[in-house]
Amino acid sequence: LLDLERCTFSRHKELDAQQAQYVETGNKYLRAYNQKGHASLIDPTIIYLSDYTKIHFVTQEAFMELHSYPGIDKHIAHHNEYVREVAKCLKSLLQYKATEHQPLLDTLGMNLAMLVTDWFEFHILSADTRLNELIRFEVHGEVI
Repeated sequence: LLDLERCTFSRHKELDAQQAQYVETGNKYLRAYNQKGHASLIDPTIIYLSDYTKIHFVTQEAFMELHSYPGIDKHIAHHNEYVREVAKCLKSLLQYKATEHQPLLDTLGMNLAMLVTDWFEFHILSADTRLNELIRFEVHGEVI
């Protein structure tokens, strides 16, 4: 499961709340996936991730621009790749709904679990941590 305590928070109210919500939603899906009861959560999880990319990424990118974040281009490239991956999940879901072919749903369920986990492990805990440390320094004068 995703461990919220491993996150470095920015002390930016919106960004931190969005990050906490990602962990909560991701864990709800992952718990169900691990217990083979995830099928009913695929739709709402994909919808949440799509909304997350629109809300969280816009908020975060605006903040990076405002503070001339030196890693902005690479960070936005990560965001764009994640948007593409969420779109692939949505496309797979629509294919499943059109055909009701169970292997499509099984593969989508596994891919969604990996997407949620990988984003947390390889983006939130690395790229977002660097950004959050900068926010805490720039805005709050804190050194972590």
